[in-house]
Amino acid sequence: MHLHIRRLFFTFLLAVLAIPALAQVDTGTISGVVSDPSGALVAGATVTVTNSGTGAVHSAVTAKNGAYQVVNLSAAIYKVQIAAPGFEGFASEVQVTVGGHVPLDAHLVVGSNNATVEVLAS
Repeated sequence: MHLHIRRLFFTFLLAVLAIPALAQVDTGTISGVVSDPSGALVAGATVTVTNSGTGAVHSAVTAKNGAYQVVNLSAAIYKVQIAAPGFEGFASEVQVTVGGHVPLDAHLVVGSNNATVEVLAS
């Protein structure tokens, strides 16, 4: 009986110690809000995030409140492009770190979808 209790205790201890290991994060996130020149939120804009090193592409669409979030991004440099009908495109380059969050709001300019406004981080 004593041996059985000892085994249960060690099994429980291993399970409890394993939980923090599962919670470790090795990816990052890019999120923000898309608005027009008047500050109105832009719903339905397409957000395309491309890993500059691998070419892997992730995408999202802005919600009714203009917000977007792209999760599970490996640590790397990414090109973020945002497009919406009736607006010039928006482009920026950002660096995602392990466990990091990159806030990136976009202010779209009214115009043709053929033009792109590129924002360079310093």
